[in-house]
Amino acid sequence: MDKMLKQVGIALGLLLVVVGSVVAAGKMLPGESPQAEKQIDIAGTVTAVITGPIGGQPDQSADPSASVSSKDTPNGIDPAQPTGIVAIMVEADSQSGKTPYDKASVSLRKSPELLKKQGDSLVPATLDDLREGTRVEVSFDGPVAESYPVQATAGMIVIVE
Repeated sequence: MDKMLKQVGIALGLLLVVVGSVVAAGKMLPGESPQAEKQIDIAGTVTAVITGPIGGQPDQSADPSASVSSKDTPNGIDPAQPTGIVAIMVEADSQSGKTPYDKASVSLRKSPELLKKQGDSLVPATLDDLREGTRVEVSFDGPVAESYPVQATAGMIVIVE
């Protein structure tokens, strides 16, 4: 009997270590919102919406030593390529609380998770919901260029107003 109790105690101890490791690693637990998983790097107001070509890559086959003219397309991008929102400028405001950055140029080129607060829940949003004056909370994905303002790629954007 003592041996069985000892084994149960060891099993429970291991279970607690595993659960503690998952929580410490920042993994989501059942019932948590995706926002609980990510650090908010900047919370504030969208001050500019930048549009440009979306998708595709510049033409890499262009001869770099060829002559250029003012009629050339920038970076070999096809002017028929669709355009859309490619970045936003976000400026933190006094209501946002303490976040690591006060201004950021945020790239949307990697298709971030885009959500909107409705009451206590988060629902999917679209790029059309991002306008100047919109209040957002942004979590960065990947490295941050420590210029001013910082430059980063959005991993998740939550529209709060």
